[in-house]
Amino acid sequence: NAGSYLAGLIDAVKSGSTEGIAGLVAAAEHTVVIWGERIGRGEDGPAAISGLLGLAGAVGLSSTEEAGLIEIPDIANGRGLKEVGCLPDAGPGLSETTAGRGTEEIRAGLESGAIKSVLLFGVDPIRDFPDSAGWRRALENAESVVCFSMVATETSELADIVFPIESHAEKDGSVTHTEGRLQRVRPSAARPGDIRAGWMVLAEIAAGLGNETGIHSGPEALAAVTAAVPFYAGLTDGEIGGRGIRWQQRDAAEAFPSEGGDMPSAGNPPELAEAPADGMSAPSSEGLTLGTYRDLWARPVTELSPSLRYLVPRQRLEVSVGDAKRLGLSRGDEVSVNTDGESVNAWVAIRSNLPDGACFLIEGTVDGNANVFTNGRPATVEISAPKVPLEVVSVGGGTEESAEDADPDSAGTE
Repeated sequence: NAGSYLAGLIDAVKSGSTEGIAGLVAAAEHTVVIWGERIGRGEDGPAAISGLLGLAGAVGLSSTEEAGLIEIPDIANGRGLKEVGCLPDAGPGLSETTAGRGTEEIRAGLESGAIKSVLLFGVDPIRDFPDSAGWRRALENAESVVCFSMVATETSELADIVFPIESHAEKDGSVTHTEGRLQRVRPSAARPGDIRAGWMVLAEIAAGLGNETGIHSGPEALAAVTAAVPFYAGLTDGEIGGRGIRWQQRDAAEAFPSEGGDMPSAGNPPELAEAPADGMSAPSSEGLTLGTYRDLWARPVTELSPSLRYLVPRQRLEVSVGDAKRLGLSRGDEVSVNTDGESVNAWVAIRSNLPDGACFLIEGTVDGNANVFTNGRPATVEISAPKVPLEVVSVGGGTEESAEDADPDSAGTE
């Protein structure tokens, strides 16, 4: 897993190794490590985050100009949401706060009955989060589910109340990019019907629950954010302007929590576990270790837009050249990927840069979503003939296309 790998990389860097990635990192004058938020998922996540921080310390990133760690969040404005306090263990400005529940703890609480109600704002946990079946059970067990969604989804079907939410083209606000640049977001399309700004509906719900925010307009919302986040202090629409501004370049950046304090950073657990000594178990003679990724186009917007519909991704199993030969697979074969009673059908795509023993599926697809396998640890999967023949049907209707004519490496269906 990532924690074990990073622990080994740190040891190599500290030992002065000049080989491989350790040698490249040690010899570089300006090292920037780009890492995805997904690396912190599951029970092995804390060890992976700890490994990243350890690597940064081993090569002295914090004391080197034009060097550091850049996180790529799962969603747009992920950094901004964290900085304003949308975290289970940090408040606005990454301040210390009483720890709440993380995503998996919320799911477990709903499933056990410890949590009775949940508000879902712009998320579709059944499709997007690990353990789709677990989230389905959790939402079915909840006493009340309030869902903000732009489209009808399996999640919204289980909700008691559904509020329509703005599309990206209809939003008015700001976004924080991965390097800390705040930029204004202005609407390019009018909101249809009775759709209102999301913050406005949330403020009214909060007031109905006895928590009056005093926020009644966009400028008041920005003022509330800049008052709550010390390193945003005094920031205005005018200062952000048309090109945006990096908050690190403002005087208020001095209010950013100092390194080495007791406060958890960016939502990471305050006590990080060490990487397990045994690392990732080797796959069986026939099994492959499964990894997953989110395709850029595996989104409802792609499926609903006539001009983008051809980009909707089909589920495909990416395997190495060596494993394809060992398993007798060819490009375009229909297969079933199986583990722990779950199975997903996919077309085979052979990748020359994949190591033997590993394979990849896409998360968030309309059919055959790989989220059924992801529970926080790598899964070992078996490959077999498809249990149900694959059928390609145009999303939103249209003519069928035979599997023989389908291209498994193409972006989507027609």
